[in-house]
Amino acid sequence: MHNQTLNDGTDHLTLCSNGRLTELVCNGVALDGLDRASLWRLYYIRGQRTQIEIRGDGQRATLEQRDGGLRLRYDGLLGPDGPLDVELLITLRLEAGAVIFAASLANRDPRALIKELQLPLIGDEGLLSREIITSSRGGERHSSFVGHVMRGSRFASIPYADADHEGIQAQVLYPSLNAACNCVVSAGKEHGLYLGCHDAAFPSTVHISRLDGERHERPEIGFGRHMMLRQGEEERLGPFVVAPYRGTWHVAADRYRAWADTWWHRRPVPAWVRRSPGWQRLIFKHQNGEVLFRYGDLPDIHADGAAAGLDSLLLFGWWPWGFDRMYPEYEPDPGLGGPDALKANIRIFQQELGGNVILYSSGRLADRASPWYRRHGATESIKRSSGLEVGDAYLFSNACTYDRLHGSAELTPICQSSKLWNGLLHGLVDQAADLGCHAIFFDQVGDLEKPCHDPGHGHPVPYFHQATDKRRLLDALQAHARTRDSGMAVGIEIITDCTAQYADFVHGVYHQHDIPAEDYQALGRRPETLGFIEFFRYCFPDVAVSDRDIRDDVDLLRRVNLVVLRGLMSDVEIHRCRRTIAAYPEYQHHLGQLNALRRRLAPWLLDGAYRDTCGFTLSGDVEARLFLAADGSMAVVATQSHLANCEAEIHVPGRTCTRMEGVGDYDADQETGRLRLSRHALLVLVYN
Repeated sequence: MHNQTLNDGTDHLTLCSNGRLTELVCNGVALDGLDRASLWRLYYIRGQRTQIEIRGDGQRATLEQRDGGLRLRYDGLLGPDGPLDVELLITLRLEAGAVIFAASLANRDPRALIKELQLPLIGDEGLLSREIITSSRGGERHSSFVGHVMRGSRFASIPYADADHEGIQAQVLYPSLNAACNCVVSAGKEHGLYLGCHDAAFPSTVHISRLDGERHERPEIGFGRHMMLRQGEEERLGPFVVAPYRGTWHVAADRYRAWADTWWHRRPVPAWVRRSPGWQRLIFKHQNGEVLFRYGDLPDIHADGAAAGLDSLLLFGWWPWGFDRMYPEYEPDPGLGGPDALKANIRIFQQELGGNVILYSSGRLADRASPWYRRHGATESIKRSSGLEVGDAYLFSNACTYDRLHGSAELTPICQSSKLWNGLLHGLVDQAADLGCHAIFFDQVGDLEKPCHDPGHGHPVPYFHQATDKRRLLDALQAHARTRDSGMAVGIEIITDCTAQYADFVHGVYHQHDIPAEDYQALGRRPETLGFIEFFRYCFPDVAVSDRDIRDDVDLLRRVNLVVLRGLMSDVEIHRCRRTIAAYPEYQHHLGQLNALRRRLAPWLLDGAYRDTCGFTLSGDVEARLFLAADGSMAVVATQSHLANCEAEIHVPGRTCTRMEGVGDYDADQETGRLRLSRHALLVLVYN
């Protein structure tokens, strides 16, 4: 056993031939306790055992310096059931203040199936003293690593299921609802640790956070890849980037965006999307057959939205069988007015009233009761390893217990490699264009699919690369929409960066992440919430992202102000998409004031780039964010809701405040930057 050290004059690391990283210093930040964790773990199947583990620190390797980096070479591994005939090669190099890891794996063993490789695994003790920022739902901010692991593990909810006596762990897959970006940040006040997978093929990548050991005392963070390698098959992994950094979490986000810029190329977004403050989301006919609106109601719906400054409608449940039923059979419903009424009222909504109708469709699901499924479902659906289909269901209900417990529609996802499905979605773009809609919306497309095991689809089995197919499909759908109308937009649900590249707007999923767990007004304390959409907004300010979950009047004014503070589009879903915003006059009035403000300050608040807390200084207990206009001028948005009145001071170095506008009760001095905000007030200061 021996060590090798890499040193580029600024940063250095030491690696041991037993597979332990013992020292790492980058950007003047040293990680602590590294040698308590193995650099990698491998899992394989042999016989009846399906999770046989090999840890790197128990294996023999050849360690050498090669091509300016280090190379760990294993010509075979020793498992608990005997030798495993595989070749594993791990490389490390220092580059631009980071360690770059990569690996290749070749299976030569006729009796083993290589299931998973976890690499790199970083056992930094500093994880315990820093918060963790993930990209789940666009961003979550966990105040402690231990809390993050506990929340994401099954230790409390299913305590009998995992080997928790050896350690507990949380894991999510990218790209998915729970991982919008392929990175994780351990953020301190002055420095932190960035971990990213910079693989532009966008393979399914596991983000692992673990408290290892019987007492759960050893923190560990890293990545994993699923593969299922048979004899004679090979896999390459990486590059994985590990970078201790100095500064705020924005430094880590900048590193991720710099990598994304190597593949991030977007079509110009239609101007109406860029300038739209949001939409009402309404279900016309629900899953249970209940009619909530008819096509003739579109002008009144527009009027209710216009009073709140909203110009768009996201139109759900517009087909005869109701929302989340009979996918992908979409046609106008005679009971709601028929095709002529739908087309005529879309024209009124858009051409006469100046609005935008966004037509809903599912981007991935077929109803097993639909004629299309009966013709094609058996061949086109995603299959499990047993050959059975993957199932899906949504348990919409009123007080009826049967549907709430068992559901009423049986759905199945379609493999994204399906040429037939691709053609069908192109046809839905045409249908929306023929109806005159300004946009089409494909539900759930940003989320991860289960690995497909159907050999008849022509892809490898199991298939882990459906994100690549979704990207290719969305690219084609967006291009096709532009051929129908240069201003026609394509929207998707669920934030993932690799799919957002080909979407003009993304409808997020948050699930009450902004509802405080405590009575923050009574405590007079700024509320702490899990949601941190600021992470994705800062990384990708060029993506229009919606708010979500304001469906009742709970903590209404604070949350509506956050829409403006974060530069989001409003998603108005009153009573779970069953009523217009007119049902809550206070919401309608306050949002109307804010949207009028956003339109008056559109170069910053609608067209500008979200820059979070960068570029200005703040003293005082308000929340503030900066937006950068195309001409280089800036606007800072400030708000607070926890105090009756709050004083603060804002300065933008080298700039002069030239304009102030706001909503609510406030005072401000342009020259000094001093301001007072009453509860729920929002103020915008423009700097040149």
